[in-house]
This record gives sequence, structure tokens and C-alpha cells, in this order.
Amino acid sequence: MKTVTNWERLTPAELVIQCRIAGYALTVLEGGRIHIRPEPPPDLVEMLKQHKPAILELLRDETPTTEPPHKHLGRRLLEGLWDAGYRIRLLPSVGGGWFICPTGQGRFSEVLWREYEDHHDEALRFLLSVLRAVNLTPDDWNRWAESQQNRLQ
Repeated sequence: MKTVTNWERLTPAELVIQCRIAGYALTVLEGGRIHIRPEPPPDLVEMLKQHKPAILELLRDETPTTEPPHKHLGRRLLEGLWDAGYRIRLLPSVGGGWFICPTGQGRFSEVLWREYEDHHDEALRFLLSVLRAVNLTPDDWNRWAESQQNRLQ
């Protein structure tokens, strides 16, 4: 299995998503500090420092009442699924390609289900672009995500 070592190839938005995919929680503390838990590897800390202003802006803009621009709806869907407690698996689609399958003991919500139906394709494109940026295949993703979940339990 491949490990994520290409943090430097990610945009700030992709870096935030990749952190969440890896099971890290990012929060903004008073004074503009970014708190990340559990303890991240040194290369991730360095990339967060390099992109700190943009990451702070992204994290501060994340409020449930703010409607994001259309291009971010896929990312927001992924974040909503993770925040609700779901794990994300990529499964082969019958017609070719992949689809996102939320798994685990997440908290069901009608709103989240509608967002999944409406924005699945944007979320899939976003997730696949992040995986390409860090040289992971969907199968690598599934193995890696499972290992991260097991590590956190």
C-alpha cells in the first residue's frame, strides 16, 4: 500500500480534505493557530505551516449556515459524510468507473441523503482528483482508509 508522501502537491483545500481523510481533526484556535489532532507527521505539519493563511480562511469559512459556491458542493458532501460518522469507500460502478459508498455507523439525515443524491458526482470527482494528486488508486484508498479507521479505534 502506498503512503501519502506528496503533501506538497496538494492545494490548501485538498490538504484539508486529505487531513480529514487521514482522520485528523483541524480546528482554529484563538490567535489564528491551527490545532490538529491526533499528532501529525512532520511533513504534514510543514505543509500546514506553508499554507496556513489559506487553510485558516478555509476553516473559518466552514459554517453549516453558509452556502458554499457550487464548485465546493462535492467537497462539502464528503465533509458532511465524515462529520456524520460515515467512512467513505469507493466501489466499482456497473457502468465503469467508481461510486462513493458511505459505510459505518453514521448518523442518518434526510438533508445529508439529498446532498448525497444531488452532489455525489462532484464529490467523486473531487476525491478522485485528490487521490491522483497523491498517487493513490481507489483500491489503495479503500485499504488506506480502512487502516486509518482501525488505527483510530
